[in-house]
Amino acid sequence: MITILPIDDEERAQYQRFYKEHTPVGWMEEESITRLIVKMKRGYKGWTPSGCARDCGDHYIVAHYGSYTRVDKRTLTVTKDVEDK
Repeated sequence: MITILPIDDEERAQYQRFYKEHTPVGWMEEESITRLIVKMKRGYKGWTPSGCARDCGDHYIVAHYGSYTRVDKRTLTVTKDVEDK
């Protein structure tokens, strides 16, 4: 089960130092893993930092080490082994 949670301003400011091309926007909890959700800033090419989820509008791309998963925002349906576009 996947749960999407908000991020507070203090956490956002802390993570923003590490992710210059992205804006932290929330948390994704999956069983025993909590991932940072980031949104790409304008003017940068889309990519997802390892261990994070990237907000792509109607879905999230989750970067695992060596593969990517797509999570539909509306249904939270997971599709494994997709490309990070």
